[in-house]
Amino acid sequence: MHMKVLKFIVFLFFVFSLSLVKAQNTIVNSEVGVFLGPTFFQGDFGEAGNSKSSTANVGMGFEFAYVMDFSDSRYKSRFFQTLADHVKERLQFSYTKIKLKHNPIPISNTSPQYTNFKDMYGETKIISFGIISEIYIFSIVKEEHKLEPYVSLGLASNLANPTVSSSSTLPTIYTTGNQKIFNKKQNSLSFIYGLGARYRLDDVDLVLEGNMHSFLSDRIEGLDPEIPGDKNNDSMVSFRFGAVFHLDDRR
Repeated sequence: MHMKVLKFIVFLFFVFSLSLVKAQNTIVNSEVGVFLGPTFFQGDFGEAGNSKSSTANVGMGFEFAYVMDFSDSRYKSRFFQTLADHVKERLQFSYTKIKLKHNPIPISNTSPQYTNFKDMYGETKIISFGIISEIYIFSIVKEEHKLEPYVSLGLASNLANPTVSSSSTLPTIYTTGNQKIFNKKQNSLSFIYGLGARYRLDDVDLVLEGNMHSFLSDRIEGLDPEIPGDKNNDSMVSFRFGAVFHLDDRR
């Protein structure tokens, strides 16, 4: 259902863009980017809200992006032109693979179940397709800055494929009562918030950015225990280094 909604949003976005090109003689400037970097996951492995859980559950992610802006538009609306001078739209595909374990272990080491938690491990693979707005502090046309900081806001549709295993017996909180382990594909939307900066070269920009995915699901890593400390939805923070190549000769 989420994927259908996002496909519809993308369809509307392209229809809107094409209508501008046709009706207002708008010029679309295009770029492509590739990014790579670590991802830190916060979920039900480890202790909820503990920063050590995020640093223990880490993986790598790869992203490919198509970026467009309308800064050379011939449409003369002041509002549209101001928006075009500061905003780029990114269509982004990403793949992330994260290893998971309980660290710190969420119970006392004197508990009989301590070993069961210690022997648990997992993995989740996440494929995301998102629409992100990059909002630049400086004008992307009128001002020549080597360093261009921006804020990013967006929405993504995610397909997660988690696996949860153990080298011994699983803790009883995951095996009693209602199902709490989900070793099957999970679909979820996520909101994206981030900060980044580009460093301008001739035909390419070097990019450093960080962003957070707030998922509308608590099963991205395959766990959803019914305990008070693990009621929050899953999230992940990614740091990316990459390069964006300009397809239009406009500098």
